[in-house]
Amino acid sequence: MTRLEELSIEELKELEEKVKVIIERKLNKLPKYAVFRNGANAANQGWVYRVLVWVGRAANSQDACRKAMEEVTCYNNQHLDAIPVTRLRGEDLRDYHNWPL
Repeated sequence: MTRLEELSIEELKELEEKVKVIIERKLNKLPKYAVFRNGANAANQGWVYRVLVWVGRAANSQDACRKAMEEVTCYNNQHLDAIPVTRLRGEDLRDYHNWPL
């Protein structure tokens, strides 16, 4: 029997709450990324070549794109790229400020 199995239900619930707080703190330390879908396609973005499709916290740009792929569609002629919010410039920055947070 492991030490966790020896804990009471109340102790386990308390531990669960502490773990949730720790996870939330760690997630808040992750950088925020803006993910853009590149490549026009009539099915999801017409003649617009670049569209902001996801904003969130991630460990790195690959992780941000992976998370975005869980929520958006990307066709064969399209790809995603992620940029840290702190590095956004020009139209990308404008799109980010207009993103519904």
